[in-house]
Amino acid sequence: MNLLALPLGPSEHVVYTATLHPALVFFKTGVILLVAVVGLFVEIVFSAALMPVLVAVALQELIVFKSTTYVITESRVLVRTGILSVRVREMALGKVETIGLEQTLLARLLGAGTVTAGGSGGTNLSFTNMSDPAAFRQRMQTLMEERRAVAPTA
Repeated sequence: MNLLALPLGPSEHVVYTATLHPALVFFKTGVILLVAVVGLFVEIVFSAALMPVLVAVALQELIVFKSTTYVITESRVLVRTGILSVRVREMALGKVETIGLEQTLLARLLGAGTVTAGGSGGTNLSFTNMSDPAAFRQRMQTLMEERRAVAPTA
């Protein structure tokens, strides 16, 4: 059994996948571990009590990095997170009305960012801190346009 398997339909195929940007995740983890190491030199009591918490938070960041997948199929977009406790959020491409792209200056320099799909009824699906968000957005936009071109007009 593949713990990271995606819930795809029988005739559904993955068109594009993306992951969290490693630099952003490892930056957070590095800062957490740096605080732990500095704590060792500042005060032993502080560090001894806080070290397990900091290591647990760093491990949690690494698990989130390894278990988060952003997927585009020919009919929908999905966000899958978790290993043992899994969360899948999805939106049909036909329901997507807007696609937003947000990048801070640092994220832009690193090639990271957040894509948000705005759906009918005010629902949003965010793909946060992903690698190459412009390519993900472009692929989603292309598939939406292809679906609209094929769809019969009323």
